[in-house]
Amino acid sequence: MQKIDLFDNKFDIGYAQNIFEVSRRFPEKTVDIFDSISKNQFISKKELLTSVLTSGIIHKEMKVIVIGSWYGSILVPVLAPLVKEMFCFDIDKEANHIASIINEYDNVQFRSADLTKEKHPVFGEEVDLLIINTSSEHIEMKMHELIKFQSHWTKKRRDIYFAVQSNNMTDIEGHINCVHSLEEFKSHLPARNQIIIEKEIPEERGVRYFLFGQIELQVEKKKDGTTRYTFGEDSK
Repeated sequence: MQKIDLFDNKFDIGYAQNIFEVSRRFPEKTVDIFDSISKNQFISKKELLTSVLTSGIIHKEMKVIVIGSWYGSILVPVLAPLVKEMFCFDIDKEANHIASIINEYDNVQFRSADLTKEKHPVFGEEVDLLIINTSSEHIEMKMHELIKFQSHWTKKRRDIYFAVQSNNMTDIEGHINCVHSLEEFKSHLPARNQIIIEKEIPEERGVRYFLFGQIELQVEKKKDGTTRYTFGEDSK
């Protein structure tokens, strides 16, 4: 059962109760927790999720990786019932703990890891992947650098999609890698990619940039006649 209806702007009472419960248990995080379901968060994540869901790429054997997942708000309740598994990564251990209370799904794992420094095997699994990062401005490493670091060779061809957001809000604390146009944001992607949707999303404090597309796999034919694939490569 999906706990958030993007199109009617509703979420069910159980999800709301979880949010109020973690706010009671972690009062120092109340502002952050409610900010994760603020109007601006709904607007930006609705654009991403609507684009992904209407594209037809989502299926029950796909895995989703969320980089900088925070409390998993909005993304997890919508996507978890539709895919095989979700891996949500954030360097904040307490945020991951809170996220696991809010989002009660057996197929979702919240991991405390810095993916710019630690490799994770889910990137190498021979399944279709959707890689989401809605907080690129908080991560110093550009997307093509992170993808290259996490890339694995596989024997099976698979589809690798990305849905990423950044913004031009340089005056906000923690925003260390902002961009100022869609073209600049595209330069952060792996060189071989196909953009499916690109959008500018106006907000009160600036502009959020959104890119959704597919990474073209790099193919290598070995001397023994076998073929292998990867999605890591040099940048543009």
